[in-house]
Amino acid sequence: MTSQVHRRVRPRQLDRDDGARLAAVERGTAGRGFTVAPAGVPLRQGQTLAGSLGLRQSRPARQLTASVTQPGCRRANLRRFGRPGHLVRGISNCYAGDMALPLLPDSPDLGSQPGDHICAFYNGSKNLLNDIVVDFVSKGLQDGNKCICFLDDPSSVLERVPGELTTKEDMLQFFTEEQGYLPEGRFSKDAFLRGMEDTVKGTLSQGYERLRLVGDTTVVIRKAVDLKAWFETESEVSDFAPRYPQFIMCLYDLDLYDGEMVMYVLRTHTRVFVNGLIITNPYYIPKRQFLGGR
Repeated sequence: MTSQVHRRVRPRQLDRDDGARLAAVERGTAGRGFTVAPAGVPLRQGQTLAGSLGLRQSRPARQLTASVTQPGCRRANLRRFGRPGHLVRGISNCYAGDMALPLLPDSPDLGSQPGDHICAFYNGSKNLLNDIVVDFVSKGLQDGNKCICFLDDPSSVLERVPGELTTKEDMLQFFTEEQGYLPEGRFSKDAFLRGMEDTVKGTLSQGYERLRLVGDTTVVIRKAVDLKAWFETESEVSDFAPRYPQFIMCLYDLDLYDGEMVMYVLRTHTRVFVNGLIITNPYYIPKRQFLGGR
């Protein structure tokens, strides 16, 4: 069995210019919503995070009710589900759409690394969702990693992953989102984190060197999971991920999460998927700071 990975991702510190941009955003853009625009714009210095994620400004998110986007799902809005007010004290809950992305395409930090906790965004399109999952899983299988997916409809992914990559029977496994996130029928931070640790330990005991785990998060909205508990857990996962040789990717549908929620996603993941690349997330906030010193 390989030794455990103890490296921790050290996010880039925001400089004075970034601070000025954030202050301007906090004064003028709180509560704005964003949706995905066509991707393919080259990553370059000075590009805004909104642009690099393929985001464009859309109509403001509704404040008192959540708009229906598909059967059984509603767009997440903190006023509807309850703002996790104790999180990140002193930081405005806005989406930093005008902050500049600091990394260049030739940065040595590009690409996934063991211990990564990655967020990726898509806009309702199952094609884009499947593209992200197929790429993430295929790279893992090529490297001999065990891959686990929390997806409600894995058929399209299975069709596109080359069969010759799965050299072991249990190398690629699929579970529904409820099986992955709500094994007890409801969401529990402690139960979920215990399950994550049991999963990676079980993977290593089977002789695999690394685990890749990817999951869609529409169940959070569909089952009205408490958002405070959810983002506390996401912050805990960023702290947990570097303890083992694993890659964890969380998928967020921008048809379901408004701009304010996107900011919480960014603050709780050490890495972010941008234009087909995985880069260090400059907006990540370490667990202790995010949870207000707890």
